[in-house]
Amino acid sequence: MENPHKHKPGLTHVWRATGVALQGLRAALI
Repeated sequence: MENPHKHKPGLTHVWRATGVALQGLRAALI
């Protein structure tokens, strides 16, 4: 999925970190 906010590399990094955290949380819950 292409990120429309390429001019904000920091946002992409935070979004990716959030996604990893959500996956970890989901794995812990299920």
